[in-house]
Amino acid sequence: MPNHVYIPDWVNKAVPDYYTLFIQSWIPYNAWYNAVIAPLAGKTDRACIDYICAHTNAYKDKIIALLRTQDEEGKLFRKDIAYLHRALLAHTLPNAEQQITFSTIKQGGIAGTVAQGNYFNFHYKVERIPSTSGNENSYDITVDENVTHVLKYSKHISNNQNFDVVETDPNFIHLSNTMRKKIREYFAKVNPNAPFDVVMPPIQRGGELTQPSHSLCMDAKAHIYFVEDKDKLAQVLIRLIYRLRCELFHGSINPTLSNSEVYEYLYKVQTRLIKELV
Repeated sequence: MPNHVYIPDWVNKAVPDYYTLFIQSWIPYNAWYNAVIAPLAGKTDRACIDYICAHTNAYKDKIIALLRTQDEEGKLFRKDIAYLHRALLAHTLPNAEQQITFSTIKQGGIAGTVAQGNYFNFHYKVERIPSTSGNENSYDITVDENVTHVLKYSKHISNNQNFDVVETDPNFIHLSNTMRKKIREYFAKVNPNAPFDVVMPPIQRGGELTQPSHSLCMDAKAHIYFVEDKDKLAQVLIRLIYRLRCELFHGSINPTLSNSEVYEYLYKVQTRLIKELV
C-alpha cells in the first residue's frame, strides 16, 4: 500500500521552487546594474534602483514597451502583472502591518515638488524643498482664501521633522476635518515616502463593471486596471520588485507553498525584463 506520510513531500517536489527561480532571475539584473548603473548612481542597491527609476535604461524601457505594445508578449506581461497584483492582495507579505501591494510602494522620485489647488473657498499649496545633498526635504504648507488671499494656515516642516509636527500643531487641529484632509492629500503628493497607488477600481455603469477613463487595462476579465501613466507605473513596478527581493533576501518571507504564488508571478515578470539586458 502507498505510504500517505510521503504525499506532502512529493507534492512539494512537483511544484517549481519559485523562490529560488526568482533569486536566479535577480542575479543577472544585479550584475547588470552594478556594471552599467553603479558607475553613474553609486554602489548601493538603493542608489541603483533610484537611478533606474528616474532615467532611461534598458530595464525600464522594456517595461514601458511591454505596457504599451498590443502584441502577445505585451498582453502576457500585463496579465502576469495582474496575477501578481491579485497574489499580493491574497497574501499579506511580509505581514499585515506592512503588506506589500501595488498601492503601498513608496513613490520616491514620482513625487512632485509642488502640489496645489482650490477646494471650495480656499487655495492649498504644499511645496517640497530638497536639501543640497538631496537626502532630506523641507516642506512649506499654506492655505489662504481664494478671494481675499487672507492666510488661513501655514506651517514649515524642517529636514529633521515629519508630518507629525503638523498633526500635533494646535492651529492645524482647530481647522475643519475637510481642511485637514486636503492638507494631508496635497502633502502626500510631494512626499517621496508616501505611496503612489497605481490601481484604479472599475466603474459601475448600468449594473456592469467597465474600464475607468485614463487607465491601462491589465486584465479585462478580472477588471484590473492601472494608471495610464506608463512611466510612473514602471517606477512603481521596479520598486515593488526590489522591495520583494529585499524581504526575501532578509528572511522576512515565510517560504510557504501558498506564499510562493507571489514569487511565481514575480519571477515571470522579471524573466521577461532581464532578456533585454543581454
